[in-house]
Amino acid sequence: MFFKSDLKGLSMWWKNLNTGEQEEERQRSGPPEFEVSVTYQIWKKFMKPHYRKSPQLKDQMSPESSRKLMEHIRKIMDNVIPTDSSDPSIDDCDFVVRKQQVRVDGPCICGSDRIFRECCGREIVANLKR
Repeated sequence: MFFKSDLKGLSMWWKNLNTGEQEEERQRSGPPEFEVSVTYQIWKKFMKPHYRKSPQLKDQMSPESSRKLMEHIRKIMDNVIPTDSSDPSIDDCDFVVRKQQVRVDGPCICGSDRIFRECCGREIVANLKR
């Protein structure tokens, strides 16, 4: 319940920004640094310090890599967004669950051309071998 109300608060904050402020925020990563925000507290706990000042991923990627990533994200979104109008509105939900199966020898979840065990799963596989 806290998370849902926090996201609504962040949405209201965004809507109150003028065009210039919104453009400036688009250049930053992560949520604004509001200590009372649950979203901010989670990001602060799990992200590296100064994440809001670090360059965005799109600035570090080649146009070809960026295009591949967007294609991958669109495929995921096409499978996630409900098309049935009888589905409840996101505002009516207390939580949303997204499941994704990951195989060690399957494609990596980040969308790279490598398999999971050689990409994002390196540490997991190494810990399993110990």
